[in-house]
Amino acid sequence: MGPEQPEEAVASLKDVKGTSLEGLVRVATDPSVDLEVRSSAVWLLGRLKRLGSFKKAEALYPLLGALADRNPALRAGAAQALGVLSDRRAAGRLIEVMHGDPDAMARQLAAQSLGELHSPKAIRALREVFTDQGQESRLRSAAAEALGASFTYESAPELVAGLTDPSPEVRFWSAYAVGFMKVESAVPELERLVSGDDAEVPGWWSVSKEAAWAIAEIRGAPIETEGQ
Repeated sequence: MGPEQPEEAVASLKDVKGTSLEGLVRVATDPSVDLEVRSSAVWLLGRLKRLGSFKKAEALYPLLGALADRNPALRAGAAQALGVLSDRRAAGRLIEVMHGDPDAMARQLAAQSLGELHSPKAIRALREVFTDQGQESRLRSAAAEALGASFTYESAPELVAGLTDPSPEVRFWSAYAVGFMKVESAVPELERLVSGDDAEVPGWWSVSKEAAWAIAEIRGAPIETEGQ
């Protein structure tokens, strides 16, 4: 979702004169501009506060508008950028995207960004999605990750219950969440996963390995896993 470094984003914008705030907004919202360049503008708008003495609202409204773009990659990038911007006023639209965007990546990134807002409305929506067995596993997993990363301790009982979920992906990210928050009551279920859950999560590793990491985090003896 966007460039890896600010220098890459700025370089891609120079040719279209999109390096000022007005230029960023224009490029991000103009469907005739190359998608990669638009994505760079969206990426930078999410990081606007790091670039100078700007107000969040100057990036908020263009990014909210980008959530309705016809291109799914741009919508996903805007959802992610709103999490970086971390303006609670984005909660309502991100919840709508999480529930209703036709693109799976946009839905998942909206869930992750809701965790960055630290608002009661956002947290409530994430908990509802996570506990809804009718939701897709990847979305529930994104909600689990967001709840853990935002230290939503009130969701700990739900996340512990997630360790017995039928979906390996949900079990994996529930293990991540309780480990990240150091939820001691999760240890018995985590130990069960370590001893017998060899299900692999695409792009990551086994549930048992993640559960072992979580136990180590809870006990204060962290271990490294692949990719960390």
